[in-house]
Amino acid sequence: MGDRNRGLLDWLDQPSTERGLYYADSADGWDFWSYRDLAALVLRTAAALRAQGVGQGDVVALVLRSSPGFVAGFFGALAAGATPCSIPPPFAFQRADEYEKHASHLFATAAPRFTVCDDESLEQIRKVASGLGLQEPVAFDELVAGAEPLERPMPLPETALIQFTSGSSGFSRGVLISADALETNLAGMGQWLGCAPQYPAISWLPVHHDMGLVGFLLNVVVTGFDGWMMQPDDFIRSPLRYLRCISDQGAVMTAMPNFGLAYILRRVRPADLRELRFDSVRCVIIGAERVDQQVLEDFHALLGPHGLDRGALLPAYGSAEATLAV
Repeated sequence: MGDRNRGLLDWLDQPSTERGLYYADSADGWDFWSYRDLAALVLRTAAALRAQGVGQGDVVALVLRSSPGFVAGFFGALAAGATPCSIPPPFAFQRADEYEKHASHLFATAAPRFTVCDDESLEQIRKVASGLGLQEPVAFDELVAGAEPLERPMPLPETALIQFTSGSSGFSRGVLISADALETNLAGMGQWLGCAPQYPAISWLPVHHDMGLVGFLLNVVVTGFDGWMMQPDDFIRSPLRYLRCISDQGAVMTAMPNFGLAYILRRVRPADLRELRFDSVRCVIIGAERVDQQVLEDFHALLGPHGLDRGALLPAYGSAEATLAV
């Protein structure tokens, strides 16, 4: 915190009861977590990590889907003085041996002192950790059960994040990102996008990817605006639900790779948008892969009649080595 602009943990000081994160549920609804509730969970997680022996500068691996637990794990690690590292959980239809080989590489690179994971991934991560001689992972709910909140956050670690590259040119590499670099990048993106707490945002991006983590989740939480969070498979099942949320909530910001736009074009018909409006959208950040100009034009042709401004489609370039935005 100190004199840093938009300190990573400043939001814990006076968290809002009115704003927070909305998580898509399986019944087409949303579960709301206020920033006050999230802050309390963060401090409980930090205390639980300290009780497990996690110390200043230790690495905490997070094998968690987008959830309140991920927010608590990430910021809880920072509040405990540790370095979070997000590792993708296994996804549906992925072969167990392929996942375990990939996860073993990531774990060997990060060398975590402690690992927190979802119940669903616990057995596979336990196998990976055992093969590398690492401490046995703990499920998030078990970790925080009965934990009292940490009275005050520890000093931020020198390395605030280990972010893995996409691995497009080979094995994924772990990039060490300092607290200063992360906060500076968040501040720069905020100025570019004109972020303000009254601007709702929505994302379906995975939180282990730098675009979903730094470009969206951290930006939303540190700035303190309402965020609607979908899982990638929620979007795949129903891109119309994602578009409906933008319209219903008057979302100002969202982000996705080019293939997300192309997927919407394949799955959504003009008639599906009859009741929807996109006048509120100020920025659709498009990155993580090559941007196809024709896809942009076709996407605007689909949503433009419902109020989407062509100038809101913002191709962007980023890399883990540069924290994100370049």
